[in-house]
Amino acid sequence: MLTAREVAEVIVEAATSPKPDTRYHVGAPSKLMSLLHGLMPDRIWDAAVSRMVPMEPK
Repeated sequence: MLTAREVAEVIVEAATSPKPDTRYHVGAPSKLMSLLHGLMPDRIWDAAVSRMVPMEPK
């Protein structure tokens, strides 16, 4: 589990960088998810994420 401090440190880094990165990762799970996303086609990724984070129909 991430702490608020870990997240805040990355936010401050991004906000104060003269040339901020496009994306920032906080913690190992974020890095792993990014790696997996890069290896999967978008449709498979979207289906997997939809199962992990179910949403109520509109």
